[in-house]
Amino acid sequence: MNICEVSGWQPGEAPLSLDWVWSAAAIAAWLSQRYAEAWTALPPGQMAESLGLEISVQYTLQRWSDLLILARREYDLTPPLPWSALTAADAEWIAALLDFGDRLASPPLPPTARLTLCQASLDYYQDHRIWGEARPLAQARWGLMAIAHHFIQKSY
Repeated sequence: MNICEVSGWQPGEAPLSLDWVWSAAAIAAWLSQRYAEAWTALPPGQMAESLGLEISVQYTLQRWSDLLILARREYDLTPPLPWSALTAADAEWIAALLDFGDRLASPPLPPTARLTLCQASLDYYQDHRIWGEARPLAQARWGLMAIAHHFIQKSY
């Protein structure tokens, strides 16, 4: 069904063009129909879990992909990276990467493991400066970001 066929739409007054006035009821009906098409196959107990988990994971993957493209332009990310430039402030995220690496190496991977790594990555990016840091530290931190991105992709 096209959005213009939904009841509640009315043609405007233009002589040679067709103009539509949007009604809240028509938009609500269209959105409800699209939602029903997309989610009726999921059992009710899995709807919230699937929304939260998959959207968060896909957001993180896309975010890191975009940022890593930018980082490659600014920093040399070819191995070996200066891991010794990392500080004690990076330890928590390194621990999250190590934990996820262990879980990935010994399947089955718990469904929430990806989400945990994504959240740790997003928290780290929010709380730590990467852009504009001393070059070796920035390179090492972008290396951590690349590892997180790789782990999340590999976990599918």
